[in-house]
Amino acid sequence: MVRSSTRKYLSALFGALALALGLALWGTYSAQAHTRIEAGPYFIVVGWENEPVIVGERNAVWLEILEGEVPISEDVKVDLEASVFYGGHSFLGFPAPAEKQGIFLMDMFPTVRGTYEIQLTGTIGDTPVDTVVELDEVQPASALQFPEEQPDPIALQAELEATQAQLRTANMLAIAGLVAGLMGLGVAVFSLIRRSKS
Repeated sequence: MVRSSTRKYLSALFGALALALGLALWGTYSAQAHTRIEAGPYFIVVGWENEPVIVGERNAVWLEILEGEVPISEDVKVDLEASVFYGGHSFLGFPAPAEKQGIFLMDMFPTVRGTYEIQLTGTIGDTPVDTVVELDEVQPASALQFPEEQPDPIALQAELEATQAQLRTANMLAIAGLVAGLMGLGVAVFSLIRRSKS
């Protein structure tokens, strides 16, 4: 009887510990995946709508605007534009209100893996906003592929371009060889004609 109650107690204790650890890890992941920015009396939480973020899959830049710890009211006018930067390229968009109050989304198809930066400019109510943050890293599709990884389209494109460059070089060399051969043949024919005339 004592052993049975001890087992139940230990099971409940280990279950509570596992739950607490899981919540702690989830909180750490969420904190890493989203960035919280202060703008006057407001807070802007920035991240991706769907995580992990996978190359080539539809996603959206996700903004949550809070006044204190609650979503902003409908009376507060939000006028923000978002510029996303990666490798010298930029993408300009305008976050649109979602169904849930205080949430704004801007659709995107990230096509290259890596870390993107976003610049938010505009106003929330009378408060100006101008800030740059890093978004969570975009992962290759192989991160979720199972049981076999599919070829990386970017790597395939690079291989195709390298092969095309080699073919262009080979064609140029072949043309140069053909021209040189024709010139040599022309010189030989010209020499034979001169000899036959002499």
